[in-house]
Amino acid sequence: MAFKYYFVYCPYDLDKTRQTFKNLSDAKNYRYSLIYGHCPHSCKKCDSPAERGGEISIIWECNCDNYMTHAIGDTCYNCKSKEPSLSSGSGGGCFLTTIVCQELGFEDNCHTLENLRKFRSEVLEKTDEGKKLLLEYRDISERIIPNIISDSEKKDICLYVYNEYILPINTLVDANDHKSAIEKYKCMVNFFISKYKV
Repeated sequence: MAFKYYFVYCPYDLDKTRQTFKNLSDAKNYRYSLIYGHCPHSCKKCDSPAERGGEISIIWECNCDNYMTHAIGDTCYNCKSKEPSLSSGSGGGCFLTTIVCQELGFEDNCHTLENLRKFRSEVLEKTDEGKKLLLEYRDISERIIPNIISDSEKKDICLYVYNEYILPINTLVDANDHKSAIEKYKCMVNFFISKYKV
């Protein structure tokens, strides 16, 4: 696989600095944080979330031919490799758990996130019911995340969600109680749906 990483790009970033990500969900979360939070770029068009959202994009890079860059959804014409989300679902972990852990200062490779990603890839993606659940909640999660990021009480909310839902889900996953873990995850999503009316 020639895929190297994703990065979030703003054409008005004069220093051309960029943060790289191994999966698409984390790249999307970072893009959301730039759109709905503080934008560090030297961009005169960063006065509103709508303008930022139109300018800040996610690109992926492959290892062939001096590290060619591609838009999301494209296939590299040189090495024929595909952007991972085309061939393996969403290309990352749960958006909601990732953004909650990021807001609380956890590393991307912390045990909590790695454990849930393993549960996703080794359990949910192996069954038709699991795949259906992932597709159903992916779009819902993308509507919820901007609300979390822009919420003035997001730290308190994320701490509550972490203790009330994410930690118990991890405990259930460790105990191989997959059915209960899925039900607890549904409860977490429903909490956000109810709170933000999405």
